[in-house]
Parts: sequence; C-alpha cells; structure tokens
Amino acid sequence: MAEEFQPVNYFFSAPPKCIGQVAGMTTPASPAVYVFKDGTSFMYDEGEAAERNTTFLDWMSKERFPTFQKITYGNFYQVLKTGKKIVTAVLEENQIGKISMRMQEFKDTLEAIALNTRELYHEHFVFGWVGAPDIVNSVAMMNLPVPSLLVIKPDTYQYFLPEGDVREQPPSPQAVLELLNTILDGSAVVSGPFMHLCTILPFFVVPTLLFNEDIDV
Repeated sequence: MAEEFQPVNYFFSAPPKCIGQVAGMTTPASPAVYVFKDGTSFMYDEGEAAERNTTFLDWMSKERFPTFQKITYGNFYQVLKTGKKIVTAVLEENQIGKISMRMQEFKDTLEAIALNTRELYHEHFVFGWVGAPDIVNSVAMMNLPVPSLLVIKPDTYQYFLPEGDVREQPPSPQAVLELLNTILDGSAVVSGPFMHLCTILPFFVVPTLLFNEDIDV
C-alpha cells in the first residue's frame, strides 16, 4: 500500500513512545496509524470505518493531501484519485512563480474556508489552487478568468461554477459556500464533461506525512 502512495507521501514506522513525545498527543495502547498534516494529526478509526463500510485504503486516499493543496500537472491525477470533488482556485503564476495581490487574497480566502469548514466539507471536497490555468481550462474547455473558482467531479470530469446573473470574479466567500452547499444537496448546475486528460509528468510532491507506529508486545 505504501508503494502506491509513495510518489506523494512519506511513510514511516516508529515505536509508540515517539507519538507520546509529540505535543498534545498521548501514547496509544495499541497499534495505530496517523496522518500528520496541516500542523496537526489524524488517527485512523477502525470503528468509524466499519460503520461507514469503508476500508483503510479509502481513508488513506482521502487523507493523503493537506486541506489546501497546490494542484500541478504532476499531482492532478493523484488528487482526482481521492474521489472527492476538487474545489479549485484558478490562479496564474508569473515566470518566477508569483501571483498578484488580488489572486493571493482569493487564495487565502479559499484556504481559510477549507480550514474552517473541515467538519462540514472534508468528506466531500478537497480544496486547492492551480498556478497554471491550463490544467483546469482543459476540464472546462474554455479559458477561465483569473482569479476564479471551479469545482471538478473526479469520476466524470464534469464541473461546477458559481451561479449568478453576473458572475463575481473572484466569488465572495458567501458565493463559495452557497456553491458547495448546492453541490451537496444536488441542486447545483453541472457542466461538461469535456476532459482531455493531461499528461502526467513524473513530478514528486510531498504534502503529507503518513505515520505508522508499531506496538511492541
């Protein structure tokens, strides 16, 4: 299993006492698996997985990326494999990898939404941003304005855009939340699919740390 995710994640095995030395954590009494990201950690819960009829692989696929992830040609396919809808800030970096202040403000806004609404949306969405608009333009089959918002369905490559008589670019926080809620309740207007699969370049990104700890009996 580690081999499948190795291009994107680090895997480690360590004695339980190491966990007890991490601030705010206690030494577990039985073998456990943690993912460390976003400045905190999350433990795999076997009981919860059984209730939801999900597997350990399902959990790993959904937790492998940070709450707010830069999406590139190198990891786009891997982000799609989470099975979650991808809430994407469409931005454009210049030749030295910088974005304008207006784009930065929208990026910060979407990141704040992702972090502050984890309990509401984490099971359904993965949040991120692109610095190369062509990645998402190939999904929408049009040149999206920057900054703007696009939500992608990973299974069909259909997409959602904020609604309104005149689309606000970038959308306000309220418009983003309204779009996410309408997607969840099934009332959002979906477009596509029009997807030309991008060539996946052999780029390696390391946004998360998956931690497996063994208990010596």
